[in-house]
Amino acid sequence: MMRLYIRINGGIRLFFPIPIGIAKLGCRLVNTSIVRKNIPQDTIQYIDCIDFKKLIESLDILKEYKGLKLVDVHSSDGTELTIII
Repeated sequence: MMRLYIRINGGIRLFFPIPIGIAKLGCRLVNTSIVRKNIPQDTIQYIDCIDFKKLIESLDILKEYKGLKLVDVHSSDGTELTIII
């Protein structure tokens, strides 16, 4: 289970528990033609750089490291994003 914490401008706090299986399903869906045609052309180049098969494999490996903090970002306007396995 991945946990996604978002704090917007120090006031609004959001928490999303995301099962690893749902994250892997999302990785598979991004590479489908239905989703790709709805992605703007200026950002499609970034999606093409990602190897989704390796990303799905790494999610399987990361399940063993419960409590690992993957992302911890703080912006200047007070918005924070944290992703923990």
